[in-house]
Amino acid sequence: MRAFSITRAPALLALALALLVHAAAARDVATNGDGTRLPLARASDPSCPWLGNVLDAARASPLVKGLVQRTRMAAPFGPGSWPAPLEVDDADAADDADDADRRRFGWKRALVLAAKARVADAAAASAWLPKNLLTLSDDLAATVFIAWYPDSFCCGAYHEAAIVFDVTYGGGDDAVDALHCPWMLVDKDRSMIAGREILGFPKKLGEFAFTLTTEDGATIDVSDPSVDVADVLSRAARVDASVTREGATLLNITGALTKKGFARREPLLKDERNVFLNVQTNHPLPPADASKPRDPACLGNRPRLLQFVFDEVVTDDTYDLKDAAVALTQTKTDSIGAPFGFKGIETGGDLDVLGMKIGITNFYTGLEGTPTLGPTVPSGFIENDDVYWLRYQ
Repeated sequence: MRAFSITRAPALLALALALLVHAAAARDVATNGDGTRLPLARASDPSCPWLGNVLDAARASPLVKGLVQRTRMAAPFGPGSWPAPLEVDDADAADDADDADRRRFGWKRALVLAAKARVADAAAASAWLPKNLLTLSDDLAATVFIAWYPDSFCCGAYHEAAIVFDVTYGGGDDAVDALHCPWMLVDKDRSMIAGREILGFPKKLGEFAFTLTTEDGATIDVSDPSVDVADVLSRAARVDASVTREGATLLNITGALTKKGFARREPLLKDERNVFLNVQTNHPLPPADASKPRDPACLGNRPRLLQFVFDEVVTDDTYDLKDAAVALTQTKTDSIGAPFGFKGIETGGDLDVLGMKIGITNFYTGLEGTPTLGPTVPSGFIENDDVYWLRYQ
């Protein structure tokens, strides 16, 4: 007997799936009078009980709701399999929702080390933005941060590092200030999947180190579950945080805490309400020609601008840092030095730091529980080689 070839498995599985889908279509799928297809399954259809479970989960969690509404779970066999988007009641969006309810979905007691840095190469930075949709703000500034989340409603505890641009959407009197994230690393797969699939953050995996050195010289890992981070931060003299990916230390942030003067509490990101405008890229790389018709498997769908809002609530003191330094190295698959004036691969240096602070804060999704899809991203953005490597590899 001939041995089964593993190289033939994908083709055989695809053929089997096609036959099953064809049989189901011939047996179960009805059409309206005008010939349009009815849904393949409904929540009330006993032959598909899993869909009811998905809807219940979507009503309970904004991230699951976003997944149901924005990805192929709402159209598993292509755009023709649902005549309209799957809708989920949004009870949490009521104006009279109390504060506690709106804060059910959050990242609590997060330790965030954030530096404001100057964008040295505006042209290179603009290449990271979806053309004709977002522009760099006049301040030509970026926030570079490393964070430790001891608790999150979706993904447990994890580290995160990112570069975030100040951007503007629209023009004239209708211009809106927002943030755009073109690069982000995390160290948990759950966070990577949720962030990429639903919220448009181009997350990849990295390895992190985040320590505080107290005034008596003790160096403490903030991710140690036995550590009271707020207590350590109140006694800390220095901070050192870094993220490594594929053997290269891409980002290292250091500084000495200044604690003189009055205590203050201010956002670690830009504002108390941070509007992110990212790009939805939860499908295969689209064709370069945006004029081509969409194919039945969704492969031709262009990415779209996606809006998501984080409310930041600071409950602890915020400290400035002196002697602050942000050292950055770029590689072929993380060309993060380009906006800061570093040319070529495996190059980098110290960023022009405009200010740095550290503190414990909270992020919530209360004002906008699920993402809002906006305009289609024009051809030429995702297809750009630098952007492709940056976002997908």
